[in-house]
Amino acid sequence: MPNLTRIVNLAGEIYKSSDFKEPRRPGKKVFSDLYICQMVVVQNLKGYANNESAFLRSSTSHQFKTFPKIPSQQQYNQRSRRLKPVIDQLTEILLRKLGADKTKIRIIDATGVPVVKFYRRWRTKSFNDQRLFGVGYCAAKKERYYGQKLTLIINQQGIPIAYHLTSARQHDVKGLKPAVKSLEGVWLIGDKGYAGNKIHQELKLEQRIKVIVAKRKNQKVRNTKWEKRKLKHRRLVEVVNEQLKDQFLLERLKAKSPQGLASRIRNIIFSYLIATYFNKKYHRNILSIKEILN
Repeated sequence: MPNLTRIVNLAGEIYKSSDFKEPRRPGKKVFSDLYICQMVVVQNLKGYANNESAFLRSSTSHQFKTFPKIPSQQQYNQRSRRLKPVIDQLTEILLRKLGADKTKIRIIDATGVPVVKFYRRWRTKSFNDQRLFGVGYCAAKKERYYGQKLTLIINQQGIPIAYHLTSARQHDVKGLKPAVKSLEGVWLIGDKGYAGNKIHQELKLEQRIKVIVAKRKNQKVRNTKWEKRKLKHRRLVEVVNEQLKDQFLLERLKAKSPQGLASRIRNIIFSYLIATYFNKKYHRNILSIKEILN
């Protein structure tokens, strides 16, 4: 059985175990939430995260047996955006099955999510809300971009636990509190962008979260040997971010609205979780996402 078929069946098994009650919709029911959810997972794993029309054409021409009927592009776009309730519930089940809470270590990092070409930032009407979008700087590429910033939190295995979207103009530390609102009693490892004694003290008192960041050169206090050992785990989140950019096209989503952008990122994170659970179940390297379809 091809791995892609196994993944589709796996999504079906998780859906059935969730006891999710699909809301009633007027008219004849042709495509269930599960059916659309399975299509979204296949779309992202096959590298069509930013191109629904190409994915639907590919599914039609190859006659993928799991999807005997293919919705129109408009119908597929509308239904995939409305998957939040079912994806939220399935994500909770996936995290339990993956044992995501077994270790105390959590790793945080922020990465840019451009929404338009930088030179077109003044002409965009869909993404002109300055509270949600702004100009950011990518240190790795040494260039500016216009869009949002994805703050991602993973565990020691590389499994995404939580994420939060903020304006790209905001400093990394601004996305810290919203991203960790569901966490408690963990060690949070981050880079120098998350330095801030005040917010660290607040998290320690309110949620028992110990934040460990690399100290800057101009700081008198230095990292202890224990902290330096923990900081070595930070490289893992960079690997996950690179996979999201490479395999799931995080930097080229081509969304046409803020709602569309949010739904695409949500569907991508969910597809990534499905892939990691598949790898764990079949005793593969949990982060070998790209090799799943080989």
